[in-house]
Amino acid sequence: MSKKRILLLYMAYPFTLAHYFRHVLENMPDIELVTCGAYTGDHIPWGEGMTIPAKYVKSVDVPLPPTVTLPSWRVLERKTGSDFDAIINVDAGLHLHDKPSDIPYIVVGTDPHVFNDNGWYDAVRPNADYFFNMQRYYMRPGDYHLPYACSPDHHYAMSDVEKKYDASLIGLHYLERNELVNALRAHGVSVFYDIGQIWDEYRQINNESRVGLNWSSRMDINARTFEMMAMMQVPVINRLPHLEELGLLEGQHYLGFDTVQEGVEKVQWALAHPNQSSAIALSAHNLVHEKHTYKLRVKQILDTIGL
Repeated sequence: MSKKRILLLYMAYPFTLAHYFRHVLENMPDIELVTCGAYTGDHIPWGEGMTIPAKYVKSVDVPLPPTVTLPSWRVLERKTGSDFDAIINVDAGLHLHDKPSDIPYIVVGTDPHVFNDNGWYDAVRPNADYFFNMQRYYMRPGDYHLPYACSPDHHYAMSDVEKKYDASLIGLHYLERNELVNALRAHGVSVFYDIGQIWDEYRQINNESRVGLNWSSRMDINARTFEMMAMMQVPVINRLPHLEELGLLEGQHYLGFDTVQEGVEKVQWALAHPNQSSAIALSAHNLVHEKHTYKLRVKQILDTIGL
């Protein structure tokens, strides 16, 4: 059987969601993958910038300058060639300026709740043959819904890890998250709260924590939701639209809250009721491993475009 050739275009930082798509595609025997992106080596330009351990650096077949955000296909195809069955562009700040004429161009919008503010995704939608939106709340007419997910090869429970923290939240420090963490600490709850831990360190720390915290202030069901569930933390998350559409039920797969006080109460309940909260964590773990993996998301893309 001949392989399908796919060009994967993305922001080639040491860590982005695109790496999960790359991981799946690289391990599909019927896919010949070519990678291309704005390559930053061991640097992630988040906040004031971060240098990442060299072990996490993954090069791309066709590196672009780190500052490139709108490459032209007419220029790019001279470097990549044009013999592709599809171009999959995982767009977190980089997409093609012009449309390939004879290759299906698929765009995955990973951050629509951010980029919709400045029209970033509106600019690429007319060029995309398929636009997959990872946020149901920010869908536009014609978009395909492709929710975030977990990667079982990266997000998994580690039974031999000692619990060091009551709860953890690794991610950007928004006001709401700061208030929740401060309130929990004021009630004697130990919380690991930081940004920058990725891959092995991210999995290790979350496995050292009983409760996984999330507060999404812009109605987006973010990747952390699925990741904490896959690592069998007890999910304590703020209530969001469309959770039920994904099969995530309050009291069965997560503990929900709307306010700081309610969030504190739910964490305290989880810590005080280990048997019940562990049952919720197990139920969530089983659900996301069955229905919400990046392997399934890649399959959805390929099925939709007929590959």
